[in-house]
Amino acid sequence: ITGGTEKTKIFASLNYNNEEGLIKNDNRKRYSMRLNLDQSIFSWAKVGFNTNLTYTDGNTRNQSVFVNALTFLPLGDVYDAGGNINYEYCKDGGKVNPMADEAKDQYVNNTRSTYFTGNAYLELTPLKGLTFKSVLGTTLSNSRNGVFFEKKSIANITSGYQSPLAEIYNSASYAYRWENVLTYNFTLAKDHSFGVTGITSYSKNQDEANESHAQGQELAAQSFHNLSAGTEKVQVASSFSQTQSMSYAFRLNYSYKGKYLFTFSNRWDGVSHLAAGYKWDAFPAAAIGWRISDETFMEKTQNWLSNLKLRAGYGVTGNSGRKDAAYSSTTGSYTYPSGVGFGNSAAGHIQYGGTYGNPDVGWEKSYNTNIGIDLGLFNGRINLAADWYNTDTKDLLYSRTMPITSGVAAWGSPMKAWQNLGETNNKGIELSLNTQNIVKKNFTWSSNITFTANKEKIVSLPDGDVKAEKLFEGEAISVFYDFKYLGIWSTAEAEEAAKYGSKPGDIKVATDGSFNDKGIHSYSSNTDYFILGKKTPDWILGFQNNFTYRDFDLSFFVMARWGYMVNNDVITRYNPTTSLDNSPTGSDYWTPENQGAYLPRPGLHDKAADYKGFTSLAYMDGSYIKVKNITLGYSLPKKWLAKIRMEKLRVYATAYDPFIFAKEKLMRDLDPENNGASNFPLTKRFVFGVNVTF
Repeated sequence: ITGGTEKTKIFASLNYNNEEGLIKNDNRKRYSMRLNLDQSIFSWAKVGFNTNLTYTDGNTRNQSVFVNALTFLPLGDVYDAGGNINYEYCKDGGKVNPMADEAKDQYVNNTRSTYFTGNAYLELTPLKGLTFKSVLGTTLSNSRNGVFFEKKSIANITSGYQSPLAEIYNSASYAYRWENVLTYNFTLAKDHSFGVTGITSYSKNQDEANESHAQGQELAAQSFHNLSAGTEKVQVASSFSQTQSMSYAFRLNYSYKGKYLFTFSNRWDGVSHLAAGYKWDAFPAAAIGWRISDETFMEKTQNWLSNLKLRAGYGVTGNSGRKDAAYSSTTGSYTYPSGVGFGNSAAGHIQYGGTYGNPDVGWEKSYNTNIGIDLGLFNGRINLAADWYNTDTKDLLYSRTMPITSGVAAWGSPMKAWQNLGETNNKGIELSLNTQNIVKKNFTWSSNITFTANKEKIVSLPDGDVKAEKLFEGEAISVFYDFKYLGIWSTAEAEEAAKYGSKPGDIKVATDGSFNDKGIHSYSSNTDYFILGKKTPDWILGFQNNFTYRDFDLSFFVMARWGYMVNNDVITRYNPTTSLDNSPTGSDYWTPENQGAYLPRPGLHDKAADYKGFTSLAYMDGSYIKVKNITLGYSLPKKWLAKIRMEKLRVYATAYDPFIFAKEKLMRDLDPENNGASNFPLTKRFVFGVNVTF
């Protein structure tokens, strides 16, 4: 609902959403309310606020039900004669029903949350060109997550506990931000335009959480609502964190006749969670622009050239990292009442945990260069924006495993500490093309194409490559590092396969070519792991089209991500061992009659680990093209609606993800946007709706 007067504007809305998941007990209900108000007090003063309140109640199923459905035996009945879940559906195999969590009171995972945001502002314009705006905003959130595992639940139970188990996780947070912006725009000698802006910003964030666990619930119907009924292992834990930040900024804009543009700015940012002496830093930036199309020597092009602008910029940006990370704070500790013994007597002790604090950690900085061009043709019918960028990031914030010689360890294992280390580089191009292809009285067609090509690499690391963290100089920041798949040993290669301890039907992987005294190669992650590919695409393309014909409208959006690798864990759900586990339908495995198969021969080994390089099967090209959405709508003629005092009525239908084209054949039954994960299946969604405006 919108309304008001010349001085008062109000907007209010209510929203209800009920979403059912793909499986039972996977759902979410959301209720939200918005209220916005803008009020002019005087001609030079205005106040207002906007608020949003959301309440969510949702139940979540363990997503492993989809994975289990791929690998469990297909023999047996899901339900018994009474229509109840048949828990042990295959007596001979002793297999548990992948739908077991649908049985009454077997598994509960319920979350209720309340989220509120509110902003109030005061805007003053006491003098011509002078504007002051002050905004005070707050965010409040509260959440309760209750979980219950009964004895026959197949959900992944919390580490260190056994079913039946009840748990409650509570969290609460609040944040507020106060920003002040003072802007003065003025012109000198008609042609020189200036804009000066000063900004201050202060924010404070506070988060606290607690959790309770109780094992040994005797009455499943109580679910997680009676933790005191736990008869065995009862534990509680809590946490608290608080951060503050303060920022000052200055910006100067200059324009000469609207043709020559210059901007300079500087930010001074300080955060509480970095180390003393490193909390504050400065981040300057500058940019220039030249609107060539406004030059007098370009007058003859005005009938077809509507805009031509060159621009370039350089600036420094900062990253202070995660506010909840232990950068410079004291290491967390845990007290154990009887963890060690002296003779026959148990004694308590305090054990380090979490991340070890670093008193020298500071800002991560990125040095950005951008060169671009804006082009407009035929009175704005075609608009192109093209940018080239280069970013050098130094002193990266990275959680690094400490050497064991440092003595910083928890239970004998080295702890991690945040450090500023290394340098990375990102460079690429960004293109955006908007076109009005056809503009007629009854028919229009417009398009938007976006294209991004990016190349990233690690320039330097303090001690060279860090194989344990999969970091390599000269390579992309995120890579896959594992055995390299070369195929399956064929019958004709039996003699060669024996040199690698393999047989026909085993997996063939790349090696360093070394052999022991007996002429046999011994596989090792130290020598036989290779950099297989990167997780980021070479390029991303988006293509939006919009059509209108009389009262009909049609739009569709296509996207493509090309030139990157994914870990297809559906492939490794294939089980070639002699166990009773099942494998996905259509698994292309090796047999003497199918020598060119992708997967190894079943039954060669008793354990999957004995198939050397088994993990290499999962790495493959993740490139794809996806039709993200197609929408068809129809708006009733206004002359019809005028009779019932309705401004607009539009009915529409939308299909989400209707078509997907994967480059790799083994990815064609998966959603490539999940990067090969098998915990959620490929889905298509169809939405039908009505938009009504009075």
